[in-house]
Amino acid sequence: MLNILLVDDEPSILLSVEEALRAEGYQVTTALDGLSAQAALTGKVFDVVISDVRLPRVDGFTLFKKVRHESPRTSFILMTAYATVPDAVVALKLGAVDYLPKPFELDVLLKLLERITKERSLSQHFVAQRLAPQPGDELLGTSPPMERLRSLIEQYAASDEPVSIVGERGTGKRLVALALHQSSARASCPFVALSCAGFPSSPEAVELLGAEESHAAQGGTLYLTELAELPMFAQVRLLRSLKEREAGRGKQPDVRIITSSLVPLRELVAGGHLLEGLGERLRVLELPVPALRTRGDDLMLLLEQLLRRAAAPSSPPELSVAALAALSAYPFPGNVRELHHALRRALVVSGGRRVELSHLPPEIAGQQAPQSGTEPLNDSRSLPEAVRAFEREYLKRVLQKSEGHRARAAQLLGISRKNLWEKLKGYGISDADLTGTPAPAVTEREER
Repeated sequence: MLNILLVDDEPSILLSVEEALRAEGYQVTTALDGLSAQAALTGKVFDVVISDVRLPRVDGFTLFKKVRHESPRTSFILMTAYATVPDAVVALKLGAVDYLPKPFELDVLLKLLERITKERSLSQHFVAQRLAPQPGDELLGTSPPMERLRSLIEQYAASDEPVSIVGERGTGKRLVALALHQSSARASCPFVALSCAGFPSSPEAVELLGAEESHAAQGGTLYLTELAELPMFAQVRLLRSLKEREAGRGKQPDVRIITSSLVPLRELVAGGHLLEGLGERLRVLELPVPALRTRGDDLMLLLEQLLRRAAAPSSPPELSVAALAALSAYPFPGNVRELHHALRRALVVSGGRRVELSHLPPEIAGQQAPQSGTEPLNDSRSLPEAVRAFEREYLKRVLQKSEGHRARAAQLLGISRKNLWEKLKGYGISDADLTGTPAPAVTEREER
């Protein structure tokens, strides 16, 4: 149910409306004047504020503007015994849900709150929909590992040789396989993905591995996932089919084979999970997909995109500095997929509002945020400001950890040394900031 702040300087009205709202199951906090209302709003976000216009110390319009500025997703209802058309027009233009002239029927207010409840429910549903993984999210990024991945996809797409994609769970291996297919001359033909874990329950899988004359992937790409789970008899059959294709015997299916696994195929062979001959033929081209923790600034890029997608058009993305620090410190063993799930959970828990540290999953919220030695965290900053503030302190922390060795720091950060040099220059970070003692100037040429 909605969490409501009710503000009115008439105790009788305050009590009667409060009782009616509580009877409907709403959580209600009351205030007799605008200053008390401002105190109640400090450190707490309400779903709805219902306030009289004429209040002692701080009037309702001032309170309304403050709430609209600090908590744009809070619904605001103004009440007044001195209703005028101009005032109502101004209130509605500023974003008030309604402008109720006193006296009003409680049923009118309850219907308003019922409408707000439905609208918030729909809004949260659309937030979850917008935060659902979108095709291409896993490949978004400008870090050196991602630039190399895209370069290899482009190179390998021009070939018909088998490709072995290797990467942790949640890194987007299927998307990489699809990108290979769509960038190749086979793009107009089928892309068929089969899980080896389910083999041979699917008759289609038997047909595909059996080298029949026609099948679903003819002329296109056959993508085999979880290769380590392929039964040995099926491996023998696939190896035989590949050998016959090499020898030009029989009419073999025209397919390109792409596989994916959590570890390199040579490790599967060494562990006895994959036939040596099959492993050799399937890993002609190897394509490693980088883990999110190795992609440096890509995390910030993904966070900005996901939060922007989740936000309402009229509201900017909101993420506290403490939450940003915890997300940046977390290694994300589940990679981009885990990042999606963490943000979806946070937006649900926060009610679609500002994401605080407490809204994140416990395993992420428990991360220790880097400590700034010069500047306290300011949760009123916008996301870009928060990103810059955190990134500056994080760069200093990593450089201190690497004892000022910039090549080592760049490796830890997952960025190039040139990129690190440019960031340090942009943030005005010098050796003196790291050690407390001045150091000779370093030119860009020397840093490279």
